[in-house]
Amino acid sequence: MEILRNSKAIALLGLVVIVAILGIYFAPKLFGSQSNSENRPQLTGQAPTAAEANTNKNMLTPDEAQKKQNKKIQSQKIQSQWSDLITPSKDGFILGNPDAKVKVREYGSYTCLHCSHFVRDSNVALKGYIDSGRVSLEFVSFTRNGVDMIIGTLTYCPALNQRFFTISDAFMMRQEQWLRQFSEISQDQERVVSATPKDQQMRMLARLSGLDKWARRIGITGKTMDRCLSLTDLGQRLLIITQKASKEDGINATPAFIINGHKYDSVTTWEQLERKIRALLE
Repeated sequence: MEILRNSKAIALLGLVVIVAILGIYFAPKLFGSQSNSENRPQLTGQAPTAAEANTNKNMLTPDEAQKKQNKKIQSQKIQSQWSDLITPSKDGFILGNPDAKVKVREYGSYTCLHCSHFVRDSNVALKGYIDSGRVSLEFVSFTRNGVDMIIGTLTYCPALNQRFFTISDAFMMRQEQWLRQFSEISQDQERVVSATPKDQQMRMLARLSGLDKWARRIGITGKTMDRCLSLTDLGQRLLIITQKASKEDGINATPAFIINGHKYDSVTTWEQLERKIRALLE
């Protein structure tokens, strides 16, 4: 049974939602250096034959060869680093080639157990598809409760945008480590939070739950967390994104997937999604 069913957690989550509403040497090849004498004019003072002249004409100069090699290397470099390219979208973040043949949009909740399982199951294989440049993944946070609001505010924080998928996946893959701590916040502590200024409540909840200490393991410093969790306007944006997803895309459960503009209600696992991706790549 998910931790969120704990009555104390449910009460806390409702409180936080209200708070949020308010407020990434290559050496060149040298052409023309073959030792085969048939491939170059003989140094006898005679003019080269037509075939030799044609061969020489098609040979690249060292500078041209270097440029060609650099272009090839750059192309390979780009292709091998698609999974390092993060592009902000209107409602979330895109990983990989924005012009990929197959564009996957995932609506996910940080407190959703099935979303956590999806990230764990797809982590390595999906990266392979993304690095091919033929598949991209857009993640959109779907805010179901107050804890989603806190984690979403962190992952969407401008200071952490270039690490979005690293941080987001860390929260998903290790969900069980940090989520249970929110249900351990006492009623007395909740009352203290309620009496705290609105722009400080999410920061206080992060401390009371131990989230601030856990986040340091994935590279989020205390100062960065405090700055990000003060962005109550960002919390409001997350709610608007969720309302839009529900109204325009019919999202009412997570994880949910839209592929090339089409919603697939039957797709909720990596195995199911991969079958769709393979079919669309054929």
